[in-house]
Amino acid sequence: LLEAIQEAAKDNIDDQKLKMIFVSSEGKAPLIMQQKSVSSRMITREIHDLDVEEAKEYLLMRRHLPISEQQAEYLVNNVTGTRLNILTEVADLIYNEGYSVEEAEKAQLVKLGLTLGPHSIMRMRMN
Repeated sequence: LLEAIQEAAKDNIDDQKLKMIFVSSEGKAPLIMQQKSVSSRMITREIHDLDVEEAKEYLLMRRHLPISEQQAEYLVNNVTGTRLNILTEVADLIYNEGYSVEEAEKAQLVKLGLTLGPHSIMRMRMN
């Protein structure tokens, strides 16, 4: 299937009808695509997750969150990891919705379908 899609992309690029973007996780797809003759028409970009320091910087500097460095470190190590999409979701809760770090953590747990203990109290802001 990948080869058929790649061949269709090649034909359309040759005719200057369109440009195509292939998105893939790590694995065999990028290697397979680069081994074909159409790879001469391809530009490959790899986008990796952030490292821990970059993730903390994203929360503190780029998003200007009203949190301490210790809270940013806690979020990265215990809630978001270094995945940009999850960092963005949690940052939006804090910055746009006014959630505290604790409320954002609980919201992320709920989103992931993880349950809190029976004696936990969730105080989520309802907007």
